[in-house]
Amino acid sequence: MAGHPQLGTNPWLSLDCTAFTVVDNQGASSFVIAQSPLVPGSTSIFTLGVTITFAGALAPWIMSLAVPFTVNFYAESLTGAGGGVLIGSPNASGAPTGAIQLTTATGTLVYNATAYVDANNLSAPGTYKLTALVSFSSAGSPPPPMSAFQEGPVIEIYP
Repeated sequence: MAGHPQLGTNPWLSLDCTAFTVVDNQGASSFVIAQSPLVPGSTSIFTLGVTITFAGALAPWIMSLAVPFTVNFYAESLTGAGGGVLIGSPNASGAPTGAIQLTTATGTLVYNATAYVDANNLSAPGTYKLTALVSFSSAGSPPPPMSAFQEGPVIEIYP
């Protein structure tokens, strides 16, 4: 949706966050998630994903520097159940940290971030608007002036 600097607007370096996906516990794209699944053997865990793309003349060099970046997933209630909650974990059994840590790599300009979310970790059943935020940090110095975000779909969590 948007990066700063936005993909294609800066000849030196730009980025974007796109392709927001929601996949239910059966592996299907879905916007309705059960806290108590009816299918035997299934769980209340679903996945969120985004694609982060870098471009520009300096992008290949910057990728080779192993720059760490974070993708945070948020859920904002549209039905009064709470908002701005960090959700997701880097693995299916982890606590909801919201933070998916990635590092750039030589020769790679496109990255995929996936978070596992337990529907029971949301404050209550209801309707939620999802958002992903890509941010950069640098130990001991101010973060670079780069970020990206993707407004995701609206999902319904039911008991």
